[in-house]
Amino acid sequence: MRTLKRIDPYTGKVFYTNNTIKRFENKKNQIAFHNFNMRKAKKNRAFVEEKLLHNQSVLKQLLDGDDEVEVSIEQLQSKGFNFNTITHYSNANNEVVLCVYEYTYQQISNNQFKITKDGRSFIA
Repeated sequence: MRTLKRIDPYTGKVFYTNNTIKRFENKKNQIAFHNFNMRKAKKNRAFVEEKLLHNQSVLKQLLDGDDEVEVSIEQLQSKGFNFNTITHYSNANNEVVLCVYEYTYQQISNNQFKITKDGRSFIA
């Protein structure tokens, strides 16, 4: 068998192996490497995730177990709802529906919004 010289991407240490697909010196380094990269990616998304989770919480609280509810823009603003942060949007009955995870909201008048819990069915 041929011995290969490799560099562990986590520690930067040189190690030798007979396995041609082995990238890490050991399983501990492999797990630490992937955990580090996931933490870094999560930290990069945190500024958006926090807003999305807050918006989801506000919409859930306003629905309070109902299928559909109409609320004023002041109610949403008083709870700190961020109108610029959504997960997706879609076209329902030729009207734009904004979605935050499983919740949808759409403006029905200058001051009123309709909130429903069926955002998954609107995914474009």
